[in-house]
Amino acid sequence: MSNPARNVNVLAGLIAVSLLNSTPGVGQVLSYIPVNSPITTAGNSIPFSSAAYTYMVRIPASFMSLTNRKIQEVALMPGFTNTWNAPNLLIGLGHVPSTLPCPFTFPSAGAATIGGFLDFTVAYDSSVSGAFSWPCTDNVWSPFGFAASGGTSFQWNGVNDVGLYFTFSGASGGGVIRRAPNGPNTRTFASSYQAATSATCEALFAAYVRLTLVPGFEFDAATTGGGVGDLTLTPVTSLGAPGQAFGYTFISFTPASPQGGGPLLGLLPDANVWAILGLAPSVGNPLAYIVAPGFYPEVPLSFPPGTLSFLTGTTADFVQVGFTSTQSLLFFTNVDRLTF
Repeated sequence: MSNPARNVNVLAGLIAVSLLNSTPGVGQVLSYIPVNSPITTAGNSIPFSSAAYTYMVRIPASFMSLTNRKIQEVALMPGFTNTWNAPNLLIGLGHVPSTLPCPFTFPSAGAATIGGFLDFTVAYDSSVSGAFSWPCTDNVWSPFGFAASGGTSFQWNGVNDVGLYFTFSGASGGGVIRRAPNGPNTRTFASSYQAATSATCEALFAAYVRLTLVPGFEFDAATTGGGVGDLTLTPVTSLGAPGQAFGYTFISFTPASPQGGGPLLGLLPDANVWAILGLAPSVGNPLAYIVAPGFYPEVPLSFPPGTLSFLTGTTADFVQVGFTSTQSLLFFTNVDRLTF
């Protein structure tokens, strides 16, 4: 039996996100922290003028995107033109609490322990990938080059602020970095490599940051097409979205134009979508599921050829939506489309 209270909460969450994102995220967006007009006459020697430093920039959640949660690239704006080199370097991203403990505990070598971060994703580790080189151009956004290797793999959780962390030694070729005068981003740092704790917390004059954000939670629906009648769904698991307790796989047989341009999480809702919303989630039901080991969405779901032949020629849009055990919206995916 459907749970009316749960359904109301779920629908409220979906509508709220749809209103906040009237144009669903497609491709990538750029987020400038705090603005895309840095003051090019103000620079900070911390940290890139030094041979060794440990430095973290807090990025407020308000600069992140619900529809584009994955950080693909990071760029800063140097006040010099050169190539900054660091033979020993760890760069990472992680969620941080709203009130930062001071002194703040930094991650250990290789992020074996993550200190005061809530979680931590390594973006670059010289002990694995070798010495790091960063081409810098004076007063120009200069990316670190993560996109070329597939991005940082860090995915925003939709709630917390984000910490951008560096620790390095033996660095050369650096100089001042353009910095924001009055926040809201802040810097927490210590003047040594792999510092255990910070010497200064939440100071102003943090580096300007530009993030390239892309859709992070990816859902894949695949079929041979041409009336074969097969289907494979590869959803977001609880490993990909920690805290996921239940969710829905919405399927609309009324494709939006353009793809992902519908009013409800990119879908053009039809009778099928509303019917799925009315289902009570249960273990093993791919349309309205409860997360359990060995069952969808923890494993892909496949239908062999012939199973769905009655849908030959039909086009369908798919989107997966996950919720926490307290019925809070955790994520929604890209809109994937196929024709049977």
